[in-house]
Amino acid sequence: MMHAGNRNAQSLETEGAAIRFYLACTGQLGIEKRIEMLRKAVQRYQTPTDDSKRGAIMYKQVKQLLRLPKLPVEYRDAFVILAASGMRACQYKQLKLDQVRYCKGEDCWVLTVPRCSKGRSSAARKRSPVEEHVCHPDWNKQIQTAKERAEKRVTSRNPNPVLAHRWKQHVTRAYIKEAAKIFEWSPELEWVLHGQRHGAAAEAFLRYSKDGDAVRAFKEVYNRTHHVNLQMILDYAKTNEDRLFLVRAQQAARKYQTAGLETMALKLFEGETLKRTRKELKVASKVDEKQRAAFKTMIEKKLRPPRRRPPSLRV
Repeated sequence: MMHAGNRNAQSLETEGAAIRFYLACTGQLGIEKRIEMLRKAVQRYQTPTDDSKRGAIMYKQVKQLLRLPKLPVEYRDAFVILAASGMRACQYKQLKLDQVRYCKGEDCWVLTVPRCSKGRSSAARKRSPVEEHVCHPDWNKQIQTAKERAEKRVTSRNPNPVLAHRWKQHVTRAYIKEAAKIFEWSPELEWVLHGQRHGAAAEAFLRYSKDGDAVRAFKEVYNRTHHVNLQMILDYAKTNEDRLFLVRAQQAARKYQTAGLETMALKLFEGETLKRTRKELKVASKVDEKQRAAFKTMIEKKLRPPRRRPPSLRV
């Protein structure tokens, strides 16, 4: 019943936002609101968002966010929990006190939130209605502090408060933009709130791929994002160095393609090798296909149960 209530609350919130958006665009909330929506639409059209250019807000950058002057505690807690868990912003808004628990065996916090199906209802019905996000151990102390703050807001009328108290997404995005300017994050990447989800995945991959166990690394990325698609896991696990290299390669490829030299662009980047902290991987499109197939084969072999030899017939 609790899970169903959470899912209904999420769907009602989404429907309410859609209704408010419709009323604002059609002018039923006043001419000033409609002009504001039109201005935002023009800005988005002139500066389209490219997912391939989205930056991953890594551990070091989260530390910089926490150093922003006069940062309220509710936004400090939000930056920590989003970076540690990899959950979506809509899931964090519903995170309640009884959904935060400490796992002694793993020495980390585990946060249980309603699953976000993103419209894929047929696939979502076959899976659990909730997700358990395993947090990065380096944020244990800060998550404990955030939980203690929520415990102070427990009352008889509100015995199970949410952790996202007085937290607004648009204000969080403004803080991220401010930090990107102050600390001079790469202007070639786009710094948005969802970048914390990418950063959590990249940090998990870097932490658990040092011993060369790719399956363990993929599992830890899954514990942050709950993506079941291998390509999505690989995309989210890219560090900012990887993303910058791919952005520059795509820009040069478009330049050559415009000049009618698409073949030259493929030859140029097919031989380039990106030195990563975890491995060396060619980034040309054809090589990416081969690498994905190799990862898939490796996972299938490691997850496949070992064959048992038939008992000998000799007496």
